[in-house]
Amino acid sequence: MAIYQGKRMADRFDGPFSGPIYFTGLMAGRPDLGDPWASWSAGWAVVSYLLSGVAVWGAIGYLIDRLIGAPHVFLAIGMVAGAVLGTYLIYLHYGREDEGNKP
Repeated sequence: MAIYQGKRMADRFDGPFSGPIYFTGLMAGRPDLGDPWASWSAGWAVVSYLLSGVAVWGAIGYLIDRLIGAPHVFLAIGMVAGAVLGTYLIYLHYGREDEGNKP
């Protein structure tokens, strides 16, 4: 069990010599009042997941378009797929509940 601000938390993502990667109270809309920058990191992470998904999969779609000579069909498909996959990664990282909190 790791200790974060006096509270015991499960070692789900923690290493033996590091603190927790995230605190579930921050993701539930209850930011830590002692740290004014706590919610900014989650916001920037969400934006970077979405933008990088669209950029990477859009670039892959563009390369496929260049290889087969299509008029930007796979570019659009890649950008939509990147947005969907980025949203799924956000759900995996921030949206799921901990298994220990289920009733």
